[in-house]
Amino acid sequence: MTDKLLDALPNHRELARVQLGASIRKIRQQATIKQAALARAAHMSQPKISKIELGDVAPSITDIRSILAVLKPAEEIEQKILAQFDLLDMPEGDRRAIYQLGIASKQRQFRELEKKAERIRVFDTSVLPGLMQTEAYARGIVTGLAPFPQNEIDEAVDERMRRQERLWEAGKSFEFIILEAALWARHCTAEEHLAQLDRIRQLMTRPNIRFGIVRANSPLPNVINAFWLFDEDYVSAETIASEVISISPESIREYIRAFESLTALAMFDSAADAVIGEAMVSLERSS
Repeated sequence: MTDKLLDALPNHRELARVQLGASIRKIRQQATIKQAALARAAHMSQPKISKIELGDVAPSITDIRSILAVLKPAEEIEQKILAQFDLLDMPEGDRRAIYQLGIASKQRQFRELEKKAERIRVFDTSVLPGLMQTEAYARGIVTGLAPFPQNEIDEAVDERMRRQERLWEAGKSFEFIILEAALWARHCTAEEHLAQLDRIRQLMTRPNIRFGIVRANSPLPNVINAFWLFDEDYVSAETIASEVISISPESIREYIRAFESLTALAMFDSAADAVIGEAMVSLERSS
């Protein structure tokens, strides 16, 4: 799966090139300047301008300054262009790049991974798995990440909901393990949180879904971050500042061993359902 999967997933630099090129094309068109005229004035070739606007090549800082000197956009537009240029040099997975490129793009990337994988294993520490979230809970999570515009929040939530179509596809299996703390972490109203917990209980009954809870008093293995395993080909791990992606067999084997250790500690089936029930009863009493 790996080669086809990676070919289908644009990294953040590719996305940044496309967005930067689109922004340059837009301000050029607003200035009613032809590509050839811009190329002459900026001392560049017309094919290079075309490739920059299409996102096929990354411009240098000299290219950008030459283009801006000709187009003379408003100061806030110029700052936006320069900020988009900065994304080209950010490390892959940097959370600032993910946010600036649009949070919906990350949801689309995960949807492509989930489309191609047959076995998906997820471990989370403080939130309930995205593939099992209600719309209200997902909206609370996305809204809490950063002060995004409302349209970006709506788009990201829509994309997250679309990802859940995979749960009903034949031939796919899903294994979710969370720390017990994730059941209690509130990202929405009490009523919405109760609906979210009930959603988990419903999905647990599906034959292709296994949901486990590691209780708060369990001795944890050396796992400190959330991660997603797609078959045995690709792992995405979340840190405070970035997302770490790996396709190296050795690294993936480490995450598989970590997931197996968590599986040995977790409670499943009726035992997990009882823990969720306890959380729901406590929430109802306190609300």
